[in-house]
Amino acid sequence: MIHIHHVQILVQNGTKYVQKFTRNVSFQLFAERKTAKLKQWVVRSGSIVFLLTESNNTVPREESTEPSEGTSTSGGDIEHRNALHHPQENGRTRDVVFSESLPDQCFLESSQSSTTGTTQHNGHSTQDTVFNVAFEVYDVPGALRKAEENGAEVLCRPTVVRDPLNEGHVTIAAIKSCVGNVVHTLVDSSNYEGVFLPGFSYPVCLMSESEKSNSNHSPCLLTHIDHVTFACPMGASNLTLEWYEKCFGMKRFFLMREEDESEGFIVQGKNVGLRMKAMEYWHCSETGLCLPQGQGEEKRPRSPRSKFVLAEALPGQGPNQVETFIKQHNGAGIQHIGFHTDDILQAVSSLRDSGLSMIEPPSAYYSQVGKLAEISRIRRDVELLKELGILLDEERCENEEEASMKIAREEQSGQDAAIQYKYLMQVFTKPIFERDTFFLEIIQRQGATGFGAGNISALWRAVQAYMSYEER
Repeated sequence: MIHIHHVQILVQNGTKYVQKFTRNVSFQLFAERKTAKLKQWVVRSGSIVFLLTESNNTVPREESTEPSEGTSTSGGDIEHRNALHHPQENGRTRDVVFSESLPDQCFLESSQSSTTGTTQHNGHSTQDTVFNVAFEVYDVPGALRKAEENGAEVLCRPTVVRDPLNEGHVTIAAIKSCVGNVVHTLVDSSNYEGVFLPGFSYPVCLMSESEKSNSNHSPCLLTHIDHVTFACPMGASNLTLEWYEKCFGMKRFFLMREEDESEGFIVQGKNVGLRMKAMEYWHCSETGLCLPQGQGEEKRPRSPRSKFVLAEALPGQGPNQVETFIKQHNGAGIQHIGFHTDDILQAVSSLRDSGLSMIEPPSAYYSQVGKLAEISRIRRDVELLKELGILLDEERCENEEEASMKIAREEQSGQDAAIQYKYLMQVFTKPIFERDTFFLEIIQRQGATGFGAGNISALWRAVQAYMSYEER
């Protein structure tokens, strides 16, 4: 199973977004780090870990990002230990460098980790962007080699970093994705017992005492990352799927049963023309992107296997939110991340009270043909869902006739038939940054594994309506 170790956000004002995530999104600040080039804060909710990074772009970079003997991968003055040269495999040598500091290349955009010797700028580095999905793996050199052999650009070679407080070590590396400015850091933290990664420490808290007290006693509203959605250029989804399959062992899965294999799931309407496809880690791929089952579970909770969704605009459909994202973001990238919750009613109500703004779905959604009956059948309060802006979609069974007969028998025997239905509930937030780029999704699954055809259309139309209103 593939796990997300953390998601990284490059921000211009780190303090501002630490406060936003802790005050508005129910995260807790639990680690921080400062170097000559970076200021970093780590916030979390359940197994969701966000690394907020504020970069000092004025500091010149080294001659090369390749770690070597006698040089520091982070540009500091600490001397490297001798490199370990593993036996050649498939004609390539796996080099692992030992260091006492984390290599900055694992925490920077690909444009900043260039091998040209100077920091390049492509527009991303001057704006806030979610750009790094870090994977927990048990064989960093092997996973990196597999990705490189299939065309991935290496940003940081495998480096073993020892903790200065003798709390173990991690192995870390990084590659550039085929999607815009997206980077994937590879981390093996199975031999590390520290707070987050070597060099990070518990924070000098930015929260007030009252906020800290409330945070420590508040329930965990958001438990893990459900999915990550990439906004891709038009026509790029098939190549992206192929790249992730070759480099990371991902495998296509259908968003819903009716999806066309070649076309994907199509969302069409006024100013909405989208193609969506999805992928997840295939456990039989043997790429090394997994953690041995049970390892480290007591030390740090791990996110269940996450899904990755690709969204691209359809040709000839006019402007839509994917094109808006790419324009505002100066390129493709991570458009939104879905957070799973065990109680979406409580989560949305609490987050709204904390100041997190949600996108209002079209009111007609709740009165469309069959929707009232569907909500009633699952025994949810339609007025409460409408008040909170939460959408509900039932996932149809493979054998609906058999399922209907089973539910009828349950009802006749006086049992709760609602538990027999598989469904999900979702809501989108408004963009987190000043530009109309990255936003969040809150999702609760009751046995459903897809994304809900009705919900997808309604949610994306709601986003488009918000974007159109903002452009006035």
